[in-house]
Amino acid sequence: MIQRLYPYKHLLMSLMFVIVALCATSCDEDDDNYYDSYSSPLRGEWYSPETDTYFDFDGDGDGVYEDAYGEYDFTWSAGSGWLNVYFYDGTVWNFSWSFAPNGCLQLYNTGTGYTTVYWRQ
Repeated sequence: MIQRLYPYKHLLMSLMFVIVALCATSCDEDDDNYYDSYSSPLRGEWYSPETDTYFDFDGDGDGVYEDAYGEYDFTWSAGSGWLNVYFYDGTVWNFSWSFAPNGCLQLYNTGTGYTTVYWRQ
C-alpha cells in the first residue's frame, strides 16, 4: 500500500501545504474590528432623544451605557456594519449599525428588532 502511494507523495505534501496555508491566513479576527482604533467611526458619546439613552464608546474597547435606571459599564467590539456590546453581568447586545445622511447613528438591535437613532454629543 505504501509503495503505491509513493508516486503521489509530492502531490499529497503539496495539498497539505496549501490546506495549512489557507487555515493559517483565512480568518484574521482583526480585519473588521474597529474597537482598538481611536479613529473608529463609533467612538464618542451618542444620545437618543426618543429613548433618553446614552452610549459612550471609548477607543480602547470600554464604554458606558446610561438609561433611566442607571449607568452600566461594558466592553465592545465592532466591524463593518456590526456592533457587539458586552455588559459585565453577562448580557450581550448585538447590533447592526449604519450612519444616516444627516450624521446620526442608527443601531438595529438584532435581538429585539428595533432601530434606535443616536446623535453625537
